[in-house]
Amino acid sequence: MVVDHLLVVVEGDIEADGVELGKKYFGAGYTQKNTKECDEYPFQSTYEGAARWKHDHLGERNNFSVMPVKKAQNGAAGILLAQFYDKNRILDGPDDGFLVKIIS
Repeated sequence: MVVDHLLVVVEGDIEADGVELGKKYFGAGYTQKNTKECDEYPFQSTYEGAARWKHDHLGERNNFSVMPVKKAQNGAAGILLAQFYDKNRILDGPDDGFLVKIIS
């Protein structure tokens, strides 16, 4: 299955939305003694991600996916994503999007 999404980077911290859904769907102990974090898709750092409802009047709150993942892996993925943004000069705004191809 291949899915393409146009995603645009947004600045700001909206981590609370992912944590809120993590607790709702996986229970208050989803972090398993602080060894896991809730990862969001679309990426937390995009307009289509967890904060979409804050930027799009048609966006629904909590309209994204979350899954508890190992904290170290989530952190490493965040670093790689930030490096991708930097290397490719992805800027905040509707004219500087990128595609994500998910293959499973």
